Amino acid sequence: MSSGGALFTQIMNVIEKQFHRVLADQVYLKVFSQNNVKDGHVHFHISRHKDHLILLCSGSHSGKIISKSTSCRKGEYTPWYESSFSGFNRECILPELARKIFRVRIDCDACEMCWRGLDDFLLWLEE
Repeated sequence: MSSGGALFTQIMNVIEKQFHRVLADQVYLKVFSQNNVKDGHVHFHISRHKDHLILLCSGSHSGKIISKSTSCRKGEYTPWYESSFSGFNRECILPELARKIFRVRIDCDACEMCWRGLDDFLLWLEE
């Protein structure tokens, strides 16, 4: 039984890891490619965390999650091990914290958009 449990865990880890990449690709197609934005990203604000998460949506880093604190300037980020998310696996953090996301934000020169949670953001993305 333990090998079946281990296999299930491995499969779920692969699915969760691909969630970030698929989400980044969909955002890029819907927002950034149409507005000629080369370095698009999405901000995810999480309850009870001083830092927030950023999903990179273009280039070779598409699907990568980084963290940013309020003290960071534009273009800077917080090293993962110093962030309030250091105890989480970066590869599957959005699905894990989905219910705690209270704000999703896209802001770039071409557009500014905001949603009250991951569910609202995903519904908009599907339109």
